[in-house]
Amino acid sequence: MSEKWCEKNIRREIQIKREELNKILLEGLDKDKILRFSQELDLLINKYYSLYIQDKKQQIV
Repeated sequence: MSEKWCEKNIRREIQIKREELNKILLEGLDKDKILRFSQELDLLINKYYSLYIQDKKQQIV
């Protein structure tokens, strides 16, 4: 699996989670659900950032 495919896939997942979180916030659903989605989004962003850093390190070497 290529890094570019992973990066693109993670970006897509982040966008989906952001949209879902925004919808939950607008609907005023329970705080536990909002927290869970927020944490899932944080994990996806962390994965994306890790790939970005890894790619930058490879470019340097």
